[in-house]
Amino acid sequence: MANILVVEDEPQVAVVLRRMLERARHDARIAETVLATRSLVEARHPDLMLLDIQLTDGSGLDLLKELRAEGHTYPVLVHTGFPMSEHEATAFESGANHFVAKDITPEALMARIEALLKEHPPISIIDPRLEIDEGRLLVRAAGGAAHLRPVQMRLLKALLEAAPKVCSHEELLRIVWQFDPPIQGPRIRVAVHELRARLAAIGLRDVIETYP
Repeated sequence: MANILVVEDEPQVAVVLRRMLERARHDARIAETVLATRSLVEARHPDLMLLDIQLTDGSGLDLLKELRAEGHTYPVLVHTGFPMSEHEATAFESGANHFVAKDITPEALMARIEALLKEHPPISIIDPRLEIDEGRLLVRAAGGAAHLRPVQMRLLKALLEAAPKVCSHEELLRIVWQFDPPIQGPRIRVAVHELRARLAAIGLRDVIETYP
């Protein structure tokens, strides 16, 4: 079961989509505006978004571009009543993974959704003590779940993937921040301190070790 956010300002269309997804045993929630989408993204961290282009309070594609810039990587399928030739290129430039017209059959739409979920599995396990949900910027452990900022997620993955090797400051700057040294050292120390605090809150106190 996946957590799917349906961003659609036509109530009848939204209900049809939600029922279709629920029949496929997915958890579907509806957002009719940009503001409501923002709220649900933060509260529920979707595994996939089904996105309309024209919303009552703004552009779905502008919203998508902002979400991608903030580090949200879950797949997005743009579902629109506009002619595909008018917006398809812009949709992909904004960060869409797929683009379909609203006259697509439910069977074909569901097949595309399932294919995207298969291509972008929501959970990855790097360390047996925790689960990383990169698309939703979540880390889960026995003590609960922690929501990370994009840079914290990149830092955690870099450290876990390198283990047991020790990463130098220079390596982390290149991998996480994509900067070439020299650069101020406090940036890394502050980021590691904040990440360690978030992990400690869910019972992961010894995942990150620092060396002089």
